[in-house]
Amino acid sequence: MAALYELKHVTKVYDQTPALTDLTLTIEAEVTAIIGYSGAGKTTLLKLLAGLEAPSSGTIWYQGTEVTPKNAQMLRRDVTMLFQTPLFFNQTVEENVAYGLRRRGVKKAEAYDKGRQVLTTMGLHELAKRRAMKLSGGEQQRVALARALVLEPKVLLLDEPTSDLDPTNTRLIVDIIKDFARSAPVIIATHDFRHVVELADRIAVLIDGELRQFDSPYHIFYEPPSADIAHFVGVENIFSGTVITNTAGVATVQVDQQQLYVSSAITSGEVNVFIRPENVILSRQQLQSSARNSLRGHIASIIQIGPVFRVTLDNGLSAFITRQSVEEMDLRVGTPVFAAFKATAAHLVTT
Repeated sequence: MAALYELKHVTKVYDQTPALTDLTLTIEAEVTAIIGYSGAGKTTLLKLLAGLEAPSSGTIWYQGTEVTPKNAQMLRRDVTMLFQTPLFFNQTVEENVAYGLRRRGVKKAEAYDKGRQVLTTMGLHELAKRRAMKLSGGEQQRVALARALVLEPKVLLLDEPTSDLDPTNTRLIVDIIKDFARSAPVIIATHDFRHVVELADRIAVLIDGELRQFDSPYHIFYEPPSADIAHFVGVENIFSGTVITNTAGVATVQVDQQQLYVSSAITSGEVNVFIRPENVILSRQQLQSSARNSLRGHIASIIQIGPVFRVTLDNGLSAFITRQSVEEMDLRVGTPVFAAFKATAAHLVTT
């Protein structure tokens, strides 16, 4: 069975500036996330997948058929794209939701009936008679999603679907996407990956228009292949060092004046060590546990980030801990602490 999409050496250039460069990628019929910084080429890639634009070079195949200017209509028939900033007609919600069906030749009564069914399923039926342009941002985003889903697309493309939404509306959007994804493939472009792990089967990382990694959420977030990807996906602890020994699959890495122990097959050479801050445990006394690495330091900063605190030590190591832990350990700048993490919690990459 053919893949959903196959992209072969795809490049897209705008005014002599490349937005995508030599991108080769196979997307299966599942939930795929495209992550990257703003300007990385995520929206451009979605437009190519939707058939709204053509590549400057390279080829795109959809379900085994090469997409050309002559047959791009098949994409526009099967694929629905929801843009980051949805546009509405100065009409009611139900009129906006029914619009796409009416353009496809569906009779008015049937289009409105299907629209009301989708609005009811999404908990938006009370908004049906309200003017779409008068809704809140979160309401508009949900209505825009209803307008896309009423078309029963074979593929749903979403560009930053939770951007700038409050937690309640974000949760509603994510749940709707999860429900739809049970019946059809979804491709999501976002630079906010708080819910990517929950939604995606596979993740593509774009950096400066280049595909840098395409893998499972676990490998993306816990085993990134390079320091720039590690930094982007939230690996705040990145250290350069040298592997001096390896015993039974545990590498000893010399980092400045200290040694770290990392589960790895690498036996020698220059390496980067990646440690996610949520895998670091802080304590006032040295831990006697399975956490093989235990480093002493003093707290350099304590910064609240949402519901957790980032605690950074003077040795450069950061940890995420709860307010309760900060209060119970009476942590403040200058407090001496031990930072511990397991050998299996660190990831080693040769440089």
